[in-house]
This record gives sequence, C-alpha cells and structure tokens, in this order.
Amino acid sequence: MLFILFIIFILVPFITLFISGWFVYLFVALLNWCLPDIDDPDEDDDPDEFVSQNMKVAILKRDDGESFYTLANVNNTTIEFLVDTGASKVALSLEDARQIGFDTSKLKFCVTVNTANGDMKVAEIVINSIRIKEIEVFNIPAYVMPRNDGSLLGLSFLSELYSYEFGSRSLIMKQQILSS
Repeated sequence: MLFILFIIFILVPFITLFISGWFVYLFVALLNWCLPDIDDPDEDDDPDEFVSQNMKVAILKRDDGESFYTLANVNNTTIEFLVDTGASKVALSLEDARQIGFDTSKLKFCVTVNTANGDMKVAEIVINSIRIKEIEVFNIPAYVMPRNDGSLLGLSFLSELYSYEFGSRSLIMKQQILSS
C-alpha cells in the first residue's frame, strides 16, 4: 500500500512536471535561490578598492528606481549625472555648465539634436576632464542644454572606456591603465 501511495503522490507528479517543462523552471529557480548573486560584488566589498590588474574600475549602484546616477568631478567641480546610453554625447544643464566655468551667455545654441522630449538646440563644448571614482577621461565632446533638467553622462564618455556593463543592481565601468 505504501508503494502505491509513493507512486501516486511522488513519482507521477514528478514525471508530469519533468515532461511538462516545469521541472526545468523549478530547477533553475532552485539554482537561482541557492547560488550567490554574481552580477554584483558583495555588499561588504569597497567598490573604490575593486581594481583588477591593468584596469581601473568604478561601480555605480542603481538608485531606488531604474536609473544610475553618479557624482563626477568635472573640471574640478562636482556634478551629478544620470547615466544615459541613449545620449550620443555628455550633455550638461545650463547651470552645471556655469558651475564648471563656461560663460553660458557666449555659447551658441545652434546645433539641433533629437532627444526623448523632441528636438532641442544645444551648444557644443569640450570638457577638459570627467572623473568618476578612479576613472578619468579627458577632452570629452559635449553639449550644453538650454535648460536645467539635469546633466547626462552619454556615449562620448562611456565609449572612451574599455567596457561598461549593467548588472541587476550595478553598472561596472572599466578603464584600461596605459603603461607609460
């Protein structure tokens, strides 16, 4: 009798799950639950000390929403950026451009760019340097936007890196250290 109950309540449901594909789903779910998260470094790790050989690494944590924000040293002034891989260039708000030393009254807003909010006239500039943690990029082509909606860290910065990759809760940026 015990053998029949085993077959009915254990073996038959197991075979049914296996055949229907749920077994694979449950197996993967179990693995994800059992294995540590490998997308992000351990919470105890100090991101500023997460450096590999011949690479400078900066790790940004996702905010409470879906975005990555970071403080950067721009021409020796701290500016907050939203990381935007959809922006072809770094884009500074008018106020941030003033803060880093540009005379915004002399800028020519004559370049038309297409943004998520429609077309906009911007001014072209070159930023001497942007530093995020240990990573620093020089002579970055950028735009100044005629309004103060916040500054964007676009591809003119990101494309100068060795790599950048998004994890579930982090953005890992790597810059190759050039030997002199």
